[in-house]
Amino acid sequence: MRAGKLVSNRCCVYTRALVLIIWLAGSGHFQSVGAQLNDRDSQFTEALVTAFKNADTSVKRRIISTLKDIGEPVVPLLTDALDDPSEDVRRDAAVVLGDIGKPAQSAIPRLLQTLSDESRAVRQKAVTAIGRIGDGQEAAERLVPLLRDSSQAIRKETARAIGRIKAFSPEVATALLTGLEDNKKDVRRECAQALSRLGSSAIPHLRMALSSASQSTAPTLLRVIGDIGPEAVPVLIEALSHPVSGVRREAADGLGDLRVETPEAIAALISALSDPSDRVRMEVVDALGDAKATSSDLPGALKVTLRDPSDDLRQRTVEALGEIQVAPHTVVPLLVEALGDSDKDVREEAADVLKRLGASK
Repeated sequence: MRAGKLVSNRCCVYTRALVLIIWLAGSGHFQSVGAQLNDRDSQFTEALVTAFKNADTSVKRRIISTLKDIGEPVVPLLTDALDDPSEDVRRDAAVVLGDIGKPAQSAIPRLLQTLSDESRAVRQKAVTAIGRIGDGQEAAERLVPLLRDSSQAIRKETARAIGRIKAFSPEVATALLTGLEDNKKDVRRECAQALSRLGSSAIPHLRMALSSASQSTAPTLLRVIGDIGPEAVPVLIEALSHPVSGVRREAADGLGDLRVETPEAIAALISALSDPSDRVRMEVVDALGDAKATSSDLPGALKVTLRDPSDDLRQRTVEALGEIQVAPHTVVPLLVEALGDSDKDVREEAADVLKRLGASK
């Protein structure tokens, strides 16, 4: 009696799966298989896999579209689907594996093979999936050749995927550095973001690359280094003396973004106030203000830029005088002097800063 019930129950399970598949195939509005299937219903999973293998392309695609919420139990089914004769099925399987994310780790070897798929659309979705699932240097390095793909979309998605994996190796970093020279802006941007996500272990490699980078690439590379975080401060300080003005400007901007107020950084920024480039001097003044620096040497140094020929630089100097953390009596005379500036914006900014300083007393 019990055996008969077991057979009956199994048949019922298979019947449920097959009825569901048939309904999915013919319905224009279908619900999620996830509502019917979970990892505790292994018989139903088995039935679904069997039905999937025997289904036509349209039914397979409907099934795949409903599997995201089920997660790891359907990863083998989706992995097998990467070998399907239909390009659409292979592409959809890669998409859902990426949506499942880290629980789909077992699919990585097959996804890596899919990078050589004859379909550009399948390759692109496989790249995306690896970026969402992958973990480790091997996955990142296997993606590297696709940074040279003829498709802009694939190059862009490859850089993004490598950035998500965040695994540094000289090979990965070198490939992304080459991508900074790509003829498409979107690809260059993704390569830059990926480089900044490689972390502090990439800084020595990037620092060496900076010494030989072209004038067009060097500023972007330094911005990447600065985006890594506080570990990049020594490189940013050193770059304030770089021969390319764009690099010096990015160095000052990076120090300002990091709110660096170490004595070494402040001293380097003060020295850079005499930079021959107006744009560099502006970034230096902004960085000193952003850092809310406390050096007693600042008022005397900013006095020079308060008399600069550039209206914008004088206005930024006034703003910085309101931000630095020094004794008010050393700043007020400079602000009073700025009240007589030839530029209206400078005068108004000086008045506003004096007002704020008065209110803070």
